[in-house]
Amino acid sequence: MKILGVIAVAAIGLMLDSCKKDEVGTTPVPKPNPQTAIKSASDNAIAESVFGSIFKQADNAARNVNSKDLNTGCPTITINPGLSFPMTITIDFGTSCTGNDGRIRSGKIIGVLSAPYIDSASVLTITPDSYHEIINGTDYAVQGTEVITNLGHNQLGHPVFSAVTTNGVLTFSSGSIYWASTRQNEWIQGYDTWFNVLDDIYLVTGSANGTNSNGETFQIDITAPLKVDLTCPYIESGTLAITTQANPVITVDYGNGACDNIVVVTCYGYTFTIYM
Repeated sequence: MKILGVIAVAAIGLMLDSCKKDEVGTTPVPKPNPQTAIKSASDNAIAESVFGSIFKQADNAARNVNSKDLNTGCPTITINPGLSFPMTITIDFGTSCTGNDGRIRSGKIIGVLSAPYIDSASVLTITPDSYHEIINGTDYAVQGTEVITNLGHNQLGHPVFSAVTTNGVLTFSSGSIYWASTRQNEWIQGYDTWFNVLDDIYLVTGSANGTNSNGETFQIDITAPLKVDLTCPYIESGTLAITTQANPVITVDYGNGACDNIVVVTCYGYTFTIYM
């Protein structure tokens, strides 16, 4: 799932340009470094998008291990050994496989499922194997591990999954992005129609951190749960706090639940409206 990856680089750039403006007659405030923030936001968005893509591929295969329609072209999906557990799910993209999202993938994603995915306490461990994604002409070689754990149901009866990414590395022509993330996904709608992903709605909490390809660190915290409806191309509500080197904390507010592209950004006490 693309959770934090929807932060647009252009929007961050506009935001930081605005943050540099001082009110007339006031003492100048320290100037943030737009280059650091733009690079960190951009690299985080790429990492989030790539690891979200990997999760989506493995999640779909894990949900549908009994389906005869699992293989409909590329990638090739192999379940081993049969339907017993622990089960190894190999998603093989070969040397080139173009997805519906336009990305070109190669290599493999390997998932090890400890028990039926729907069962509480089941664990899906996802590892890329010589895996690459080409996005807008840039080839990213991907390393790292994602661990998805079914935490059962909360007091509202909603399934909750933890999603932890460790040792994430994306290597490309301009350098490497190092990335880690810890989140909880509360599945608030669509969990009773297990095989239909299009009616799924999640509330996402947690954080991410990393080092951008210029060697600068960043931290992103979800300060109010992000509402993710798979029928909407935008995050519908929730807030983020972005912290980068030589910059103030920047707040990103996605609104109150409408499916729109309006984002409100606060920096140094100033508030701006950004259209994603």
